[in-house]
Amino acid sequence: MPGLMRRRQVRHRPLRLALPLAASAALLTGMAAPSATAAASPASAASAAAAGPASAAYSWKNVQIVGGGFVDGFVFSPAQRGLAYARTDIGGAYRWDAATRRWIPLMDFTGFNDWNTLGVQSIAADPVNPQKVWAAAGEYSQSWSGNGQLLRSDNQGRTWQVTDLPIQLASNQDGRDMGERLAVDPRDDKILYLGTPVNGLWRSTDGGPPGPR
Repeated sequence: MPGLMRRRQVRHRPLRLALPLAASAALLTGMAAPSATAAASPASAASAAAAGPASAAYSWKNVQIVGGGFVDGFVFSPAQRGLAYARTDIGGAYRWDAATRRWIPLMDFTGFNDWNTLGVQSIAADPVNPQKVWAAAGEYSQSWSGNGQLLRSDNQGRTWQVTDLPIQLASNQDGRDMGERLAVDPRDDKILYLGTPVNGLWRSTDGGPPGPR
């Protein structure tokens, strides 16, 4: 839709925050929580001590949440094992860092007036190239809300090309947790599909902002 879309290139400020999400971290690192056991009696404790040292138990701690909103979905890269993204309804998107075992925020470039960009309705990871990822952002489909945006990255979300869409999205409305609305054609990553909440199905043939179909 030429003339209706505005593109701009953004680069992150230094990453200051990380979002460790316990459940997804367990999936990515293959953790298995130990089974719960009843409190041992003094006799059984003495018997266990005589039998030898037990296997080391996990050290459980509170989860530090430094982002806002619900975590509505996780997207795993088909092209690279251990690479995953998390999206939130009003708190931006995150990438799992296997080296530090933490979630890295991908939208620190936003300011106060970019609140609509922090509502990530869907993420699509390229099925062939692990560096490429797309995000569809926009919080509400009401008339008072601004239009949505398509974000495109060639470096796993370290920097983004942001394109304004002529339609609204709805990351912070009912249905936010019902799966991904962005899809990349596995045979051609220039073909991108976007299912919108009130504007039907859109398609792009150049890997950029989709048009209505």
